[in-house]
Order: sequence, then structure tokens, then C-alpha cells
Amino acid sequence: MILFLGDIHGNFEYIKGLIKRTKISDCAIFQLGDFGVGFGKPAYEKDNLLLINKFMKERNIIMYAMRGNHDDPAYFNGDHIYDNLKLMPDYSVVECDDYKLLLIGGAISIDRKMRLKDDTAAARYGSSRRSYWFDEKVVLDEEKLSQISNIDILLTHTAPDWCTPLNKIGFGGLVDSFSENDPTLKDELKEERELMSKIFNLIQKQSFVKNHYYGHFHRSDITLNNGCQHQLVDINEFVEFK
Repeated sequence: MILFLGDIHGNFEYIKGLIKRTKISDCAIFQLGDFGVGFGKPAYEKDNLLLINKFMKERNIIMYAMRGNHDDPAYFNGDHIYDNLKLMPDYSVVECDDYKLLLIGGAISIDRKMRLKDDTAAARYGSSRRSYWFDEKVVLDEEKLSQISNIDILLTHTAPDWCTPLNKIGFGGLVDSFSENDPTLKDELKEERELMSKIFNLIQKQSFVKNHYYGHFHRSDITLNNGCQHQLVDINEFVEFK
């Protein structure tokens, strides 16, 4: 069984409780970014990851997590691959239940100015605490894409511009409020969605992806486009692949 899990933002105890209550076991879980790692001290983060790994191992679950915009990218460089919890680098290909899945993380944070301001204030008092990372964005790697083929399922954090939400007609009140102090935000968000469209089209040149799952937008929806089902998975939501 393959399950997809939306943003969890470090809400690990809730997810553990949900897995217990619904008796999830003997499966693979692909978490779609905003795992929520990197906000604490390195020793705490490592201990917590090992506890999650132990929890998954006891239930014969392998959880693959990908990089969101609320994650420290340094945790997704291949150094945190445990037996049952695997923080996957961008452009990782995972073979699972006879399917090939491609994972591409990253996105722009609409709250980036606020988080950067908090980090700057914390640094004045000698704190090394971080909550924002400049290398959060999606990265297009055409060389890697040229070597990847026969992908069945694409997993990303954000999504092409034809997927929900359709930002071509506006971004909504939340983005509007953050953009008041971040004048380039809307243009960068538009460019990012266009970049994701380019990435998807490059993948389709060597594959025929019929299923795409993504998170980031904290809602559930399905978009059908040119033979592919694009499914947006809500925060703390599990979706089974069928």
C-alpha cells in the first residue's frame, strides 16, 4: 500500500496518533514537504528523527519525506536516510510496489519576510535559531531530468500553474497581506508556478506521468490535465494511491 501525506509542519505526535488510531501499518508513506525539520537544535532534531524512525519500524512503515519551504534544506542532502524514515534529496527516484516515483521539493514561503525578521532579531541576542532558509525554492536541474525516465508518479511540494489554486487570476487575501511588506512576492510566486509547469513538461518528454501529488496549499482538490490527475493533499491528510 502507498499513502501520501500532506504538510505536517512538525506535528509529529498528531501524525503518530493518527497512524495508531487508524491502524496504518505495512506500507510506504510519502510525505509531500513541510515535514517541519530544522527549527530546533541539531541534537534535538536528530533524536526526534530517530524516534520517528523507531515508531515507523515498529509498524513496518517506510516514510519518505521531501523538502518543503518549512524545512531546513540541509536535512535533505542524503545524510538523514534511516531504515524506516528517509529524508530524500530532490530528484530522488523511489521504486515502490512496481511504480517509479520522482520527488522534487521546495517552494517559496509567503511568510519569508516575517521569518527572516524573527531570525535577525534572535541573532541579536546570540541565538543560532533559524526559521527561514534562503535556498528554499524549487530548483530546476535539466541535467538530472534528462537522465530520468519511465516515471509513473510525480511528487512535488508546489505545483504547475494549471493546478489548484489557479493563481493566474489572483492569490487571495493571505498572499495579499504578506505581499504588502514583500513587493516581489507575487511575481516570484507566479514565476515559480511557471517553472513547475516547465519541470512537469520536461518530465513528460521521457515519461507519461498519470498521477501527480502535491501539498503546500493546505486544501484538498483534484485537477485533470492532459491525461494526468494532479491531486492536492491537505495538511495532515492521508490519501491512498489506488
